[in-house]
Parts: sequence; C-alpha cells; structure tokens
Amino acid sequence: MKSFKTIQIITLLLFIVIVSCKKESKNKVLINENKKDLEILVGTYTKEKSKGVYKLQMNSNTGEFQKEVLVAELSNPSYLTTSKNNEFVYVIQENDPGTIVSFKWNKDKTELVQLSTLPTNGKHPCYVSLNSDENLVAVGNYSSGNISVYNVSNKGVFNSSIQTKKHEGKGTILPNQENPHAHCTTFYNNKFLYAVDLGIDEILCYPIHNSILENKKTALKTDSGDGPRHLVFHSTKKIAYLINEFSNSIIVSKINEATGVFNRIQKISTLPKDFIGKSFSADIHLSKDGNFLYASNRGHNSIATFSVTNEGKLTLINHISTGGNWPRNFALSKDNKFLVVANQKSNNIVVFKRDKEKGTLKSTEHEIEISIPVFLKFL
Repeated sequence: MKSFKTIQIITLLLFIVIVSCKKESKNKVLINENKKDLEILVGTYTKEKSKGVYKLQMNSNTGEFQKEVLVAELSNPSYLTTSKNNEFVYVIQENDPGTIVSFKWNKDKTELVQLSTLPTNGKHPCYVSLNSDENLVAVGNYSSGNISVYNVSNKGVFNSSIQTKKHEGKGTILPNQENPHAHCTTFYNNKFLYAVDLGIDEILCYPIHNSILENKKTALKTDSGDGPRHLVFHSTKKIAYLINEFSNSIIVSKINEATGVFNRIQKISTLPKDFIGKSFSADIHLSKDGNFLYASNRGHNSIATFSVTNEGKLTLINHISTGGNWPRNFALSKDNKFLVVANQKSNNIVVFKRDKEKGTLKSTEHEIEISIPVFLKFL
C-alpha cells in the first residue's frame, strides 16, 4: 500500500515538473520571439509629411509592423547604406547641391547621431555604397552626371579629400538622356567601382589602386535608350545583373575579373508580354542563395520574380502586384523570409512572405503608411 502511494506521489511530482517546464519553455519562446523583431530603415522624400529617416519594427513571424520612429531629421534622405555591424549609417540628401552625412546610433538605437557631413560635389545624389573593406564610400549624382568617392575612418568619419569623376555624353531618349545621369555606384571585390549611367547608356568601370580611382573604361554599352539604372552581382557566380529603366529589361553579363569588362549573355523583359502602357523598371535584388532574382516595375506596379539557371541566366516565374503605386525600392530580410516594398506614390510599405524553395511571393496583407517612401534597408 505504501509502495502504491509512493508511486502516486512520484507520478504527481513528475506531472507538476513537466507542466512547469512546458510553461517555462513557452515563456522562453515568447521572449525569444520578441527579441527577433526585425528593424528596417526607411529613406523618404520630405516635400510632404515625412521629416527624414525612419526606423520600423516588424514582427519576424507574421511580418506585421509594430511601430515607426523618426531617427534622423533631414531633407530628402532618399538612399542610405550601413556598415556591416550596422553601427554606422551613411545617408545622401537628394538636393541641389547634394550632401552626404555619416551617423552612428545612440545607446538605445532610437536616434542617429551625426558624425560628419560633406558635399557630394554634384546635384541630386541618388545612390550611396560602401566597399567591403569599409574604408571607401561612393555616391552617384544624378542631375550633374558625376560620382564622388570618400575615404571614411573606422569611426565613421569622412576624410575631407573627395575624388570626383565627371561623365560625358548623351543618349537618345529625350529629355531624359540629354546629359549623363549617374544612377548607381557599386564596388566589386574592392578592385573595381562600377558607375551605372542612365543618361549615356553605359556602365563605367573605375579600377581602384590604394583607394585611388584610376582612369575609367566602359564595362558595358547597353542598347540605345535602355536607360541603365541599378546593378547587382551574384554571390557565387561571376555574373552581373543590370536593370534598365526605359526598356524595362534586365541584362545578364559575365564579369571579366582581370579587366572589369562585362560580356553580355542575356537580355530579358521585366514586364508581362501582354502589358500595354507605360512602365519604368526600378530596383533589383538577388536572394541570398542566388537562386532567384526580383525586379520592380513602376507603372505596372509589380515585382517580377525570376529563377537563376546554373549559367546565371534568368527565367521568368511570375509577377505580383506591389499593393500600391510606383514601387521605387524594395528589400529582402536577412533571412530572406520577407520582401518589403516601398510604394512611392501611394505612400505605403507592403510586406510579402517569400517561399524559399519556389522563390514566389505572397502578400501578408500587412502594410504601413509613410509619406513618400523611396528606400528600405534591413538592419
């Protein structure tokens, strides 16, 4: 009898311990989930209600936005980049004349503290990038058709010495291509700086030696009237992807790593075959695994999804509506679980869930209103 009672007591104690452990485990999961909230920096045009750079908090499970915070009050911060550890933030102000500002976070990451500011030596800068060594920052000045490169310290402060290079020429789509329009500046293996110029239908290549830009060469001459806009590189293949604003197309090229010159292997439309109307391609990004590529269409108001072949070429999968008007920019979360789109003319940012195996997107029906959002960056 005593033995039976002992067994009952032990069983009861085990039950209490198991229930307690489950509750504790559940609480730990909830705590961990809260810590996983994603943060996104938003660049805006400030001619209406926006006041500068905002930080959004987004639930990492559902994609629902939690809150928004103004972290830097400044005029027209339309593009930005961050250091690898997100400690420093580099922001261009798309004005005439243009400026670039470096920031660091305050202790609780509620505000960006200004470190240094310099002119971009041009008009309406629209792109900024940081090399992988994190000692050079490059800016593309759209209206003046030139680029500027800055040395930056390990404390996020710009050296006052600026390298500025002016582009020459014009294209065939008038008035948009009456002059050079530098639209993208991006580094490749710390060996080359590529400047994509929409006004002259060229990608220019600047070899880099001891942090100094050498004489430029033409990496790629596009078809007349393409209007090249943004450029991305595959993570494992020697392949470059260029999106063209006016021809609504993507050019796929092999990269000659010795010379920096591109060899074109494909050109593919970003629009459906039956689309009738005006549209202008804008942004382009690759998935982390390199298996899928995404492109935004302003006018058609869609994201085009492509699969990437072993050779690096693209195959169209489908299009999905961006849930707004004029998707100027979009970003993939670092885990590639979500794709978030900034719709410039409808003042909203929309969240899509991404299928990692198929590459396809599905709306989460979560969005947030921000006045004239034009850039997104996951921290």
